[in-house]
Amino acid sequence: MLIPAYWYPSGGGVNDDWFQLAAAAKYMHENGKSGYDTLIAIGNVDSGPGKAKDPNYASAFAKLRASGGKVVGYVFTDFGKAPIASIEKQIDQWVAFYGPELDGIFLDAWGGAQKGNHSYYSTLQKLIQDVHHLKFVIGNSGSPFDVSSKESDSSALADIFCLVENAYPAIKDGSYSLPAWLNAEGNSNKGAVAFYQLPASQPVLLTSIVQVAKTKGAAWIYCTDNQSTASGNPWGTLPGVASGGTEGQWNAYWGNEQWSVAQAHN
Repeated sequence: MLIPAYWYPSGGGVNDDWFQLAAAAKYMHENGKSGYDTLIAIGNVDSGPGKAKDPNYASAFAKLRASGGKVVGYVFTDFGKAPIASIEKQIDQWVAFYGPELDGIFLDAWGGAQKGNHSYYSTLQKLIQDVHHLKFVIGNSGSPFDVSSKESDSSALADIFCLVENAYPAIKDGSYSLPAWLNAEGNSNKGAVAFYQLPASQPVLLTSIVQVAKTKGAAWIYCTDNQSTASGNPWGTLPGVASGGTEGQWNAYWGNEQWSVAQAHN
């Protein structure tokens, strides 16, 4: 699972979503198929790394990684329009503040497949992996892109791409598609999808959605019943929390999602 964990750590107890993420990372590590058994959380301090190290985030990241999970830091690239020096500075800050607990960088609004952007994202990839020696470069294009007619193979610019990010009503009939290049050698573990606004009262629906996404070629699958808010952020809590259900209902929803994703690749 690739999870936008856009919430503040609340102390590390059982009611802290970061605590629950760590438990889920342990479950995925123990029950998922090799190659599909990792939970990656996208840390987002303040639409980026923030101005200084936050010890609460550092602790949450460390606990997640100790449970087998991975952490990547959020940076908004505005489809290659953000000044590259600003993006490079934020990447450097992520490493300076959280380096020991950081596994990669999440490049939101990724536009590496757009004409003229290959050098921009290639430069960032080299900074992340060759200079800072982080494992993951993750690009969020939000929609599928073609690589066959571009200036260079843009699918090589990241390790994982979030190719569909949409509300459940838009994808419930399974009409979305993922690009054929995911079938090429070395690309089978690169496709990610993220869906929100699922019906909170139907946790079993998750199993079907996960299976369809896997069949279409997604290796990284995340679903939530959270709604898109006025700020545009449906990723402010784990699934089941915002719907206001009982603890049992929340456990059923989130537990079923972990099981469904782990079983999809077995």
